[in-house]
Amino acid sequence: MEDAIKHFVISLAGTILLALLFSLGIDHVHATLYGGGAMLATGLMKEGIWDYLLKKGVPSLADITADAIGVGVGMMINIVIFLPW
Repeated sequence: MEDAIKHFVISLAGTILLALLFSLGIDHVHATLYGGGAMLATGLMKEGIWDYLLKKGVPSLADITADAIGVGVGMMINIVIFLPW
């Protein structure tokens, strides 16, 4: 469970930070989508490649779920707070 919390927090923070970086060059909506997509892909690759294929950890559906929830919350925060209304 502790590992899933780390996945959630890192996905949340990464989504917000990447979206802010991407928003320097494109609109906030697309930046949010790209930031969320990049973090979700990172989480899936970590579980699929690092844990499953390379056997460096234990693949976990709970970790992937925590990644997805963190990305979703991060995207909502980006849209609510950083989108100019």
